Amino acid sequence: MGPEMITRTWSTWEELLLGGAVIRHGTRDWDVVASELRTRTISPFALTPEVCKAKYEDMQRRYSGCKAWFEELLNNEWQNSGEL
Repeated sequence: MGPEMITRTWSTWEELLLGGAVIRHGTRDWDVVASELRTRTISPFALTPEVCKAKYEDMQRRYSGCKAWFEELLNNEWQNSGEL
């Protein structure tokens, strides 16, 4: 994984897509998770299974004290966009 993949900035929308894909598919098959994200984002080439797994682990650390992290992301997206 190159440095551009590690430092890539994810939008709240992409984090929501990742969270939803993990809820649907679990954490055992990152190929399936990455494949779903690739069909729903504007930069599909950057979303490898390894990048998706690393981002999900980062999100788990960021929201470790929050049981409702997915709802927190939804709230952030709503506040950023003004609509959902």
